[in-house]
Amino acid sequence: MGSIAGVSYCLVQGNAAAAGSNPPLSLAQNSPSPARAEGRPGPVPALIGRKFDQDFVPTCLSNGLIGIRPGPNPLVPTQTVVSGFVRSHPEWGVECIAPAPYPLGTDISVAGINLRGHPELVTVKSQTLEMTAGELVTVMKFAPNRSILELEVTQFASRSVPGLLCQQIKVTSSLDVEIKIQTSIDLPNNIAWTDGTVTPGTIYFEKAPYDQQATDRVMGFRTDRSKLGLALVVFLTWGLTRTDLGSYVIKAKGGQAFHFRTVAAVVSEAYHPEPELQAIRLARWGDLLGFERLRSENQRRWSDLWKSRIKIYGDDESQKVVDTAFYYLVSSVHSSCRTGVPPFGLSRFNAYLGHVFWDMDTWALPVTVLIDPDAARAMVEYRLRGLENARRKAELFGYRGAQFPWEAGTMGTEETPSFADTGWAEQHIVPDVALGCWEYQLATADQDMLRRGTWPILKNVAEWIESRGTWTPRGFEILHVMGPDESNPDINNNSYLNLQCRRVMHAAIGCARQLGLTAPPVWLRIAQSIVIPSDKDTGVVLPYDNAKVGPGYSVGQLQFLFLHDDSVTGDAFRKTYDFEENARREIPSQPSNVCSPRSPGFACPPVAAAAAFFGDRNKALALFRNSWKPYWWEPFGMMNEYQTWVQRHNVNYFTNYSSLLQSVLFGFAGLRISERDWVQYPASLPEGWKRIEVDRLWVRGVPKALTAEDGELARLVDA
Repeated sequence: MGSIAGVSYCLVQGNAAAAGSNPPLSLAQNSPSPARAEGRPGPVPALIGRKFDQDFVPTCLSNGLIGIRPGPNPLVPTQTVVSGFVRSHPEWGVECIAPAPYPLGTDISVAGINLRGHPELVTVKSQTLEMTAGELVTVMKFAPNRSILELEVTQFASRSVPGLLCQQIKVTSSLDVEIKIQTSIDLPNNIAWTDGTVTPGTIYFEKAPYDQQATDRVMGFRTDRSKLGLALVVFLTWGLTRTDLGSYVIKAKGGQAFHFRTVAAVVSEAYHPEPELQAIRLARWGDLLGFERLRSENQRRWSDLWKSRIKIYGDDESQKVVDTAFYYLVSSVHSSCRTGVPPFGLSRFNAYLGHVFWDMDTWALPVTVLIDPDAARAMVEYRLRGLENARRKAELFGYRGAQFPWEAGTMGTEETPSFADTGWAEQHIVPDVALGCWEYQLATADQDMLRRGTWPILKNVAEWIESRGTWTPRGFEILHVMGPDESNPDINNNSYLNLQCRRVMHAAIGCARQLGLTAPPVWLRIAQSIVIPSDKDTGVVLPYDNAKVGPGYSVGQLQFLFLHDDSVTGDAFRKTYDFEENARREIPSQPSNVCSPRSPGFACPPVAAAAAFFGDRNKALALFRNSWKPYWWEPFGMMNEYQTWVQRHNVNYFTNYSSLLQSVLFGFAGLRISERDWVQYPASLPEGWKRIEVDRLWVRGVPKALTAEDGELARLVDA
């Protein structure tokens, strides 16, 4: 969940794998054009899978409200996750994301031989992730009797109507045959928890209340905590005859293709108290719009988002990685999402239970707000809806203001399992949330959010900090905390936390000034007096009071802050960076030793950015590669949180993707989201990188084009 020593209560770790043991990144070996020879990036690549053995890692199709993980055959049941559809964890009692039914299940039969019942007759030729359009295209062959059916299945999660999943099956038969097609809404498999197998939910609704012929399938599915509605519509095309609900037949001509198109609406109770009825309405809306319009609008939305593509001149490998990171981050967020963004997006129901951590505020939001400000606004709205719950939590701990939870549920409530000390000790989440809101504010100049959301959140967090700390002869101290390094659960004056709190105080003062208000004088006094532990002889900033180099020493926390405005820079940062680069070699591989084989991938890109900043371009490139290569799985670039997790389904850790993108925009290119000029440092690029360009970034509500060349200040001009 984005901490440098993860609490592994809901992801099962496998045996340690050697660093770099994952399949290498593959790049097309086409002859370069003159433009490519100059290092100019080519088009956004399509990611193609052609090997479908037990090691195959499926991609995730998502739009921020619905996520599916189609396997090699996308017509059979697969894992489906829906924003806001939750259940109680059977062992720990907390809210967790629930597995949902899969609404795109389809069976095809010829002469009584069906595709689902005879997987041995199905050959998957290829599966292509078209990142430019958010589409997954699977090419298969089904060979019943003497006929051969060539199948091309196209799926996408609609960005224009985010409650819809769309599917097209293009069928070409080798002979004249009668083909029967059966749709289904497939229930999720039972869940194997440690105390036994648990049924994920029950059906409570299966029949449309009025016109059954208007929808192909409907279902209401409930858990002990929430309800989910699903409805399916089939687009009737020439020659396709409906024989019963969900059943169709067509007399296919040999060599002639026909299309079987469906749209499925999926609605959780977080969006409507009667989701089964709202799903019918939404599916009928999709029917009215039509498949082609939905597809073209989805492609248009993706095309618009790709205007913010980060283009790297001179390094094809890094370009593909950054493109993939861009795709998975964007596909995990949406302006319509009300429930926050978990660290694995909607790719898995059991990944940290679908809870929301600092991964959203500190790692995803600063990049998202430059690419899709409306999606970033939805993140702030989620925190704003949780503000009252955060105030109640602060009251229970005896503090003023708001204390945001380390793991938040769909309504922003505390959902950390009660045995995990992160739930009461990892309090850096509080300033992290506030500063995510502030960076949204600085990036958008959203005057409505300034008064309605940013100020209430900053004010409450500043009041929490004021009541949380203790005045001593040293200054303002914050005692008994856990920083991002979870292996140290009870330390004093964690430098990351205290520096974040100092930033909050300055932000709250600045926010008050924008509103014409006067901030309490004590806020400035706290900002000026908060204790930042350091070695008095060397000037090195320590991770916490009395920290000694050795097992458990926290490395890299200043580097995390380096990507943000008002972080530690200058002589102290340089001394700390040099000290920690030596310390990294002395400390064993562990989660708190960033860039080591046992460290999470998200922690390394900021260190790569710092290496470039201090002039070591070769080290910057090596660390940048180290931050993704050992975590990467072909063919679709899905990434683990830890490279030692050998389970190939523990992937799509979007915090890694966010950190990679941050290191490029805020680290290498030298941008900072700031009240001042955003271009504060010369660009510092890894070895071999010639230039970074972005055609459109949103800066204070205005589209800007970015150009960054090594050693020069980046240029932001009107797009």
